[in-house]
Amino acid sequence: MTDWVLNLIREYYKTQLIDVPKMEQREWGMGYLSKAPVNRHLSFKSPEELRTYLVRRPPLHLYHSITYWKFPEAPIMRDKEWLGADILFEIDAPDVLGKKVAEHKTLDEIISLVLPSVTRLTELIQEEFGVAERDIKGWYSGHRGFHIVIRDKELIEIKEGGRRTLASYLRLDTINSARECKKLLRRTPLTAGTKRMLSPLKEIIISPETWQITPQLKKVLQANKSKLLNTLNKGFIPIRLLRSKEIEEIITLAQKQAAISIDYKVAVDIHRLSRTPKSIHGETGLVAVKIPFNKLQDFKLKQAWMPGIEKKEPQAITALENATINIGGETYKLQKGEKQLLPLPEALYAILCGAGQAT
Repeated sequence: MTDWVLNLIREYYKTQLIDVPKMEQREWGMGYLSKAPVNRHLSFKSPEELRTYLVRRPPLHLYHSITYWKFPEAPIMRDKEWLGADILFEIDAPDVLGKKVAEHKTLDEIISLVLPSVTRLTELIQEEFGVAERDIKGWYSGHRGFHIVIRDKELIEIKEGGRRTLASYLRLDTINSARECKKLLRRTPLTAGTKRMLSPLKEIIISPETWQITPQLKKVLQANKSKLLNTLNKGFIPIRLLRSKEIEEIITLAQKQAAISIDYKVAVDIHRLSRTPKSIHGETGLVAVKIPFNKLQDFKLKQAWMPGIEKKEPQAITALENATINIGGETYKLQKGEKQLLPLPEALYAILCGAGQAT
Protein backbone atom coordinates (compact mmCIF):
# COMPACT_ATOMS: atom_id res chain seq x y z
CA MET A 1 0.00 0.00 0.00
CA THR A 2 1.40 3.41 -0.99
CA ASP A 3 2.43 5.84 1.72
CA TRP A 4 0.07 8.55 0.54
CA VAL A 5 -2.94 6.25 1.00
CA LEU A 6 -1.91 5.38 4.57
CA ASN A 7 -1.20 9.05 5.29
CA LEU A 8 -4.66 9.95 4.00
CA ILE A 9 -6.22 7.38 6.36
CA ARG A 10 -4.01 8.55 9.22
CA GLU A 11 -5.07 12.16 8.72
CA TYR A 12 -8.71 11.08 8.79
CA TYR A 13 -8.34 9.25 12.10
CA LYS A 14 -6.56 12.24 13.64
CA THR A 15 -9.82 14.17 13.36
CA GLN A 16 -12.15 11.41 14.58
CA LEU A 17 -13.27 10.15 17.97
CA ILE A 18 -14.80 6.71 17.48
CA ASP A 19 -17.08 5.90 20.39
CA VAL A 20 -18.89 2.55 20.60
CA PRO A 21 -21.16 1.90 23.64
CA LYS A 22 -19.28 0.03 26.38
CA MET A 23 -16.16 0.05 24.24
CA GLU A 24 -14.04 -1.15 27.16
CA GLN A 25 -15.96 -4.47 27.07
CA ARG A 26 -15.36 -5.01 23.35
CA GLU A 27 -12.63 -6.90 21.59
CA TRP A 28 -11.05 -4.84 18.81
CA GLY A 29 -9.34 -6.02 15.65
CA MET A 30 -7.44 -4.47 12.75
CA GLY A 31 -6.88 -5.56 9.15
CA TYR A 32 -3.86 -4.23 7.31
CA LEU A 33 -3.17 -6.12 4.08
CA SER A 34 -6.64 -7.69 3.80
CA LYS A 35 -10.09 -7.60 5.39
CA ALA A 36 -9.13 -10.35 7.85
CA PRO A 37 -8.49 -8.90 11.35
CA VAL A 38 -4.95 -10.21 11.86
CA ASN A 39 -4.35 -7.95 14.84
CA ARG A 40 -7.08 -8.70 17.40
CA HIS A 41 -7.74 -9.33 21.11
CA LEU A 42 -7.16 -5.61 21.60
CA SER A 43 -8.90 -3.54 24.26
CA PHE A 44 -9.37 0.22 24.52
CA LYS A 45 -10.74 2.14 27.49
CA SER A 46 -11.62 5.37 25.70
CA PRO A 47 -12.09 6.91 22.24
CA GLU A 48 -8.89 8.90 22.79
CA GLU A 49 -6.87 5.74 23.45
CA LEU A 50 -8.26 4.16 20.28
CA ARG A 51 -7.49 7.26 18.22
CA THR A 52 -3.87 7.27 19.40
CA TYR A 53 -3.51 3.66 18.26
CA LEU A 54 -5.16 4.32 14.86
CA VAL A 55 -2.94 7.30 14.13
CA ARG A 56 0.19 5.37 15.06
CA ARG A 57 -0.77 2.29 13.01
CA PRO A 58 -3.57 3.23 10.58
CA PRO A 59 -5.38 0.04 9.47
CA LEU A 60 -7.26 -0.55 6.25
CA HIS A 61 -10.07 -2.15 8.27
CA LEU A 62 -11.24 -1.57 11.85
CA TYR A 63 -13.53 -3.96 13.74
CA HIS A 64 -15.05 -4.30 17.19
CA SER A 65 -16.89 -7.24 18.72
CA ILE A 66 -20.66 -7.21 18.98
CA THR A 67 -19.95 -9.20 22.14
CA TYR A 68 -19.56 -7.72 25.60
CA TRP A 69 -16.64 -9.48 27.35
CA LYS A 70 -15.45 -9.39 30.93
CA PHE A 71 -11.85 -9.76 29.71
CA PRO A 72 -11.86 -8.66 26.03
CA GLU A 73 -8.06 -8.65 25.78
CA ALA A 74 -7.75 -12.36 26.71
CA PRO A 75 -6.15 -14.24 23.76
CA ILE A 76 -8.21 -17.40 24.32
CA MET A 77 -11.97 -17.13 23.75
CA ARG A 78 -13.04 -19.19 26.76
CA ASP A 79 -11.07 -16.86 29.04
CA LYS A 80 -12.93 -13.75 27.88
CA GLU A 81 -16.24 -14.57 29.69
CA TRP A 82 -19.27 -13.76 27.55
CA LEU A 83 -21.59 -11.08 29.01
CA GLY A 84 -23.97 -10.63 26.09
CA ALA A 85 -23.93 -9.49 22.47
CA ASP A 86 -25.63 -6.94 20.27
CA ILE A 87 -27.93 -8.42 17.65
CA LEU A 88 -26.37 -7.67 14.29
CA PHE A 89 -28.07 -7.89 10.91
CA GLU A 90 -26.07 -7.34 7.74
CA ILE A 91 -27.74 -6.70 4.42
CA ASP A 92 -25.24 -6.93 1.59
CA ALA A 93 -25.68 -6.71 -2.18
CA PRO A 94 -25.10 -10.45 -2.86
CA ASP A 95 -27.80 -11.32 -0.29
CA VAL A 96 -30.35 -9.01 -1.96
CA LEU A 97 -29.39 -9.31 -5.64
CA GLY A 98 -27.79 -12.75 -5.76
CA LYS A 99 -25.91 -13.44 -8.97
CA LYS A 100 -27.49 -10.34 -10.55
CA VAL A 101 -25.11 -8.15 -8.54
CA ALA A 102 -22.59 -8.63 -11.37
CA GLU A 103 -25.02 -6.99 -13.79
CA HIS A 104 -24.72 -3.65 -12.00
CA LYS A 105 -21.55 -1.81 -12.89
CA THR A 106 -21.28 0.92 -10.27
CA LEU A 107 -21.37 0.96 -6.48
CA ASP A 108 -23.85 3.83 -6.56
CA GLU A 109 -26.32 1.72 -8.55
CA ILE A 110 -25.87 -1.32 -6.28
CA ILE A 111 -26.50 0.66 -3.09
CA SER A 112 -29.71 2.14 -4.47
CA LEU A 113 -31.05 -1.41 -4.98
CA VAL A 114 -30.08 -2.56 -1.46
CA LEU A 115 -31.62 0.36 0.45
CA PRO A 116 -35.28 -0.75 0.23
CA SER A 117 -34.42 -4.00 2.04
CA VAL A 118 -32.79 -2.02 4.84
CA THR A 119 -35.91 0.12 5.24
CA ARG A 120 -38.13 -2.97 5.38
CA LEU A 121 -35.90 -4.55 8.04
CA THR A 122 -35.90 -1.51 10.34
CA GLU A 123 -39.68 -1.16 10.05
CA LEU A 124 -40.24 -4.86 10.79
CA ILE A 125 -37.94 -4.80 13.83
CA GLN A 126 -40.01 -2.00 15.34
CA GLU A 127 -43.46 -3.25 14.33
CA GLU A 128 -43.12 -7.00 14.96
CA PHE A 129 -40.29 -7.26 17.51
CA GLY A 130 -41.44 -4.22 19.48
CA VAL A 131 -37.94 -2.74 19.65
CA ALA A 132 -37.80 1.01 20.28
CA GLU A 133 -36.12 3.08 17.59
CA ARG A 134 -33.61 4.37 20.16
CA ASP A 135 -32.30 0.80 20.57
CA ILE A 136 -31.72 0.31 16.83
CA LYS A 137 -28.64 1.74 15.12
CA GLY A 138 -27.69 1.55 11.47
CA TRP A 139 -24.77 2.44 9.30
CA TYR A 140 -23.47 2.04 5.77
CA SER A 141 -20.72 -0.59 5.67
CA GLY A 142 -18.43 1.42 3.42
CA HIS A 143 -18.87 -1.01 0.54
CA ARG A 144 -21.97 -2.85 -0.76
CA GLY A 145 -24.24 -3.07 2.25
CA PHE A 146 -25.57 -1.88 5.59
CA HIS A 147 -25.37 -3.00 9.22
CA ILE A 148 -28.32 -2.84 11.60
CA VAL A 149 -27.66 -3.37 15.32
CA ILE A 150 -30.16 -3.91 18.15
CA ARG A 151 -28.99 -3.00 21.66
CA ASP A 152 -32.19 -3.76 23.57
CA LYS A 153 -31.24 -4.81 27.12
CA GLU A 154 -33.32 -7.99 27.00
CA LEU A 155 -32.38 -9.09 23.49
CA ILE A 156 -28.59 -8.85 23.92
CA GLU A 157 -28.72 -11.91 26.19
CA ILE A 158 -30.16 -14.16 23.45
CA LYS A 159 -27.81 -17.04 22.54
CA GLU A 160 -27.33 -18.78 19.16
CA GLY A 161 -30.58 -20.77 19.26
CA GLY A 162 -32.77 -17.72 19.70
CA ARG A 163 -30.86 -15.83 17.04
CA ARG A 164 -31.34 -18.68 14.58
CA THR A 165 -35.08 -18.37 15.18
CA LEU A 166 -34.99 -14.61 14.58
CA ALA A 167 -32.92 -14.98 11.41
CA SER A 168 -35.15 -17.74 9.99
CA TYR A 169 -38.24 -15.68 10.76
CA LEU A 170 -36.88 -12.67 8.88
CA ARG A 171 -35.73 -14.78 5.92
CA LEU A 172 -38.89 -16.96 5.89
CA ASP A 173 -36.61 -19.99 5.72
CA THR A 174 -39.26 -22.43 6.95
CA ILE A 175 -41.33 -22.12 3.78
CA ASN A 176 -39.38 -24.07 1.19
CA SER A 177 -41.58 -26.67 -0.47
CA ALA A 178 -45.14 -27.27 -1.67
CA ARG A 179 -45.63 -29.92 1.01
CA GLU A 180 -44.57 -27.51 3.79
CA CYS A 181 -46.70 -24.77 2.25
CA LYS A 182 -49.79 -26.97 2.43
CA LYS A 183 -49.00 -28.07 5.98
CA LEU A 184 -48.25 -24.55 7.16
CA LEU A 185 -51.00 -22.70 5.34
CA ARG A 186 -53.96 -25.12 5.50
CA ARG A 187 -56.86 -22.77 6.28
CA THR A 188 -55.56 -21.73 9.65
CA PRO A 189 -54.84 -18.19 10.85
CA LEU A 190 -51.63 -16.96 9.27
CA THR A 191 -48.51 -16.34 11.31
CA ALA A 192 -46.96 -12.87 11.21
CA GLY A 193 -44.28 -14.24 8.91
CA THR A 194 -46.67 -15.70 6.34
CA LYS A 195 -48.84 -12.57 6.51
CA ARG A 196 -45.89 -10.75 4.99
CA MET A 197 -46.46 -12.76 1.82
CA LEU A 198 -50.04 -11.53 1.33
CA SER A 199 -49.05 -8.27 -0.35
CA PRO A 200 -46.72 -9.79 -2.97
CA LEU A 201 -49.23 -12.64 -3.55
CA LYS A 202 -51.92 -10.08 -4.36
CA GLU A 203 -49.57 -8.29 -6.74
CA ILE A 204 -48.78 -11.55 -8.55
CA ILE A 205 -52.46 -12.53 -8.83
CA ILE A 206 -53.60 -9.08 -9.99
CA SER A 207 -50.91 -8.74 -12.67
CA PRO A 208 -49.44 -12.19 -13.45
CA GLU A 209 -48.24 -10.99 -16.84
CA THR A 210 -45.65 -8.73 -15.18
CA TRP A 211 -43.94 -11.59 -13.30
CA GLN A 212 -41.59 -14.29 -14.52
CA ILE A 213 -43.85 -17.31 -14.00
CA THR A 214 -44.74 -20.34 -16.08
CA PRO A 215 -47.46 -19.98 -18.75
CA GLN A 216 -49.58 -22.58 -16.93
CA LEU A 217 -49.54 -20.63 -13.64
CA LYS A 218 -50.24 -17.40 -15.47
CA LYS A 219 -53.28 -19.01 -17.13
CA VAL A 220 -54.60 -20.36 -13.80
CA LEU A 221 -54.19 -17.02 -12.04
CA GLN A 222 -55.96 -15.13 -14.78
CA ALA A 223 -58.87 -17.63 -14.83
CA ASN A 224 -59.34 -17.62 -11.04
CA LYS A 225 -58.36 -14.07 -10.16
CA SER A 226 -61.53 -13.07 -8.28
CA LYS A 227 -61.70 -16.32 -6.24
CA LEU A 228 -58.01 -16.11 -5.33
CA LEU A 229 -58.23 -12.47 -4.26
CA ASN A 230 -61.40 -13.13 -2.26
CA THR A 231 -59.60 -15.85 -0.28
CA LEU A 232 -56.59 -13.64 0.29
CA ASN A 233 -58.77 -10.79 1.52
CA LYS A 234 -60.14 -13.15 4.18
CA GLY A 235 -56.61 -13.65 5.48
CA PHE A 236 -55.95 -17.07 3.94
CA ILE A 237 -53.55 -18.20 1.24
CA PRO A 238 -55.68 -19.97 -1.42
CA ILE A 239 -53.86 -23.30 -1.66
CA ARG A 240 -57.04 -25.29 -2.42
CA LEU A 241 -57.48 -23.51 -5.73
CA LEU A 242 -54.00 -24.42 -6.98
CA ARG A 243 -52.09 -27.60 -7.70
CA SER A 244 -48.89 -28.53 -5.84
CA LYS A 245 -46.49 -27.26 -8.50
CA GLU A 246 -48.46 -24.03 -8.84
CA ILE A 247 -48.50 -23.55 -5.07
CA GLU A 248 -44.76 -24.06 -4.85
CA GLU A 249 -44.09 -21.66 -7.70
CA ILE A 250 -46.24 -18.81 -6.45
CA ILE A 251 -45.26 -19.25 -2.79
CA THR A 252 -41.56 -19.33 -3.69
CA LEU A 253 -41.93 -16.11 -5.65
CA ALA A 254 -43.95 -14.38 -2.90
CA GLN A 255 -41.50 -15.60 -0.27
CA LYS A 256 -38.62 -14.09 -2.21
CA GLN A 257 -40.42 -10.76 -2.29
CA ALA A 258 -41.43 -10.82 1.40
CA ALA A 259 -38.25 -12.25 2.94
CA ILE A 260 -35.66 -9.93 4.48
CA SER A 261 -32.32 -10.72 2.83
CA ILE A 262 -30.06 -10.74 5.87
CA ASP A 263 -26.80 -12.68 6.16
CA TYR A 264 -27.77 -15.73 8.23
CA LYS A 265 -24.27 -16.56 9.51
CA VAL A 266 -23.75 -13.02 10.76
CA ALA A 267 -27.15 -12.90 12.49
CA VAL A 268 -26.55 -16.04 14.58
CA ASP A 269 -22.88 -15.40 15.50
CA ILE A 270 -22.57 -14.20 19.11
CA HIS A 271 -18.79 -13.70 18.93
CA ARG A 272 -18.55 -11.72 15.70
CA LEU A 273 -16.27 -8.81 14.96
CA SER A 274 -18.17 -6.13 13.05
CA ARG A 275 -16.94 -3.18 11.01
CA THR A 276 -16.83 -0.13 13.26
CA PRO A 277 -18.96 2.95 12.50
CA LYS A 278 -16.93 5.97 11.33
CA SER A 279 -14.04 3.70 10.24
CA ILE A 280 -12.58 3.55 6.73
CA HIS A 281 -13.37 0.59 4.49
CA GLY A 282 -10.04 -0.54 3.06
CA GLU A 283 -11.49 -1.72 -0.25
CA THR A 284 -13.22 1.56 -1.14
CA GLY A 285 -11.80 4.42 0.94
CA LEU A 286 -15.37 5.21 2.03
CA VAL A 287 -16.46 5.77 5.62
CA ALA A 288 -18.87 3.49 7.47
CA VAL A 289 -21.23 6.36 8.22
CA LYS A 290 -24.18 6.25 10.60
CA ILE A 291 -27.55 6.91 8.98
CA PRO A 292 -30.76 8.10 10.69
CA PHE A 293 -33.57 5.74 9.68
CA ASN A 294 -35.83 8.58 8.60
CA LYS A 295 -33.17 9.56 6.03
CA LEU A 296 -32.27 6.11 4.70
CA GLN A 297 -33.89 6.61 1.31
CA ASP A 298 -31.99 9.87 0.85
CA PHE A 299 -28.59 8.25 1.42
CA LYS A 300 -25.96 9.02 -1.21
CA LEU A 301 -22.44 7.61 -1.40
CA LYS A 302 -21.01 11.11 -1.28
CA GLN A 303 -22.06 11.19 2.38
CA ALA A 304 -19.48 8.45 2.97
CA TRP A 305 -16.53 10.43 1.62
CA MET A 306 -13.82 11.41 4.08
CA PRO A 307 -14.50 15.01 5.15
CA GLY A 308 -12.83 17.48 2.79
CA ILE A 309 -11.33 14.83 0.47
CA GLU A 310 -13.02 16.38 -2.56
CA LYS A 311 -10.99 19.57 -2.01
CA LYS A 312 -7.65 17.81 -2.28
CA GLU A 313 -5.56 17.60 -5.46
CA PRO A 314 -6.60 15.01 -8.09
CA GLN A 315 -4.50 11.84 -8.37
CA ALA A 316 -3.16 10.23 -11.54
CA ILE A 317 -3.70 6.49 -11.84
CA THR A 318 -3.03 3.75 -14.36
CA ALA A 319 -5.98 1.46 -14.89
CA LEU A 320 -5.31 -2.21 -14.18
CA GLU A 321 -8.64 -3.29 -15.67
CA ASN A 322 -11.65 -1.89 -17.48
CA ALA A 323 -13.96 -0.43 -14.87
CA THR A 324 -16.78 2.06 -14.31
CA ILE A 325 -16.64 4.14 -11.14
CA ASN A 326 -19.46 6.15 -9.62
CA ILE A 327 -19.29 6.91 -5.90
CA GLY A 328 -20.77 10.37 -5.84
CA GLY A 329 -22.79 11.25 -8.89
CA GLU A 330 -20.08 11.50 -11.54
CA THR A 331 -19.24 8.43 -13.65
CA TYR A 332 -15.66 7.67 -14.72
CA LYS A 333 -14.69 4.92 -17.15
CA LEU A 334 -11.26 3.30 -16.86
CA GLN A 335 -9.55 1.56 -19.75
CA LYS A 336 -6.93 -1.05 -18.87
CA GLY A 337 -3.39 0.30 -19.30
CA GLU A 338 -4.44 3.93 -19.73
CA LYS A 339 -3.39 6.76 -17.42
CA GLN A 340 -6.09 9.04 -16.08
CA LEU A 341 -6.35 11.97 -13.66
CA LEU A 342 -9.19 11.40 -11.20
CA PRO A 343 -10.65 13.38 -8.29
CA LEU A 344 -9.09 12.01 -5.11
CA PRO A 345 -12.20 10.12 -3.85
CA GLU A 346 -12.48 8.19 -7.13
CA ALA A 347 -8.71 7.67 -7.41
CA LEU A 348 -8.59 6.25 -3.87
CA TYR A 349 -11.52 3.97 -4.64
CA ALA A 350 -9.89 2.72 -7.86
CA ILE A 351 -6.62 1.92 -6.06
CA LEU A 352 -8.18 0.20 -3.05
CA CYS A 353 -10.59 -1.92 -5.10
CA GLY A 354 -7.75 -3.02 -7.36
CA ALA A 355 -8.90 -1.28 -10.52
CA GLY A 356 -5.90 1.06 -10.70
CA GLN A 357 -2.55 2.02 -9.28
CA ALA A 358 -1.07 5.42 -8.48
CA THR A 359 1.32 6.86 -11.08
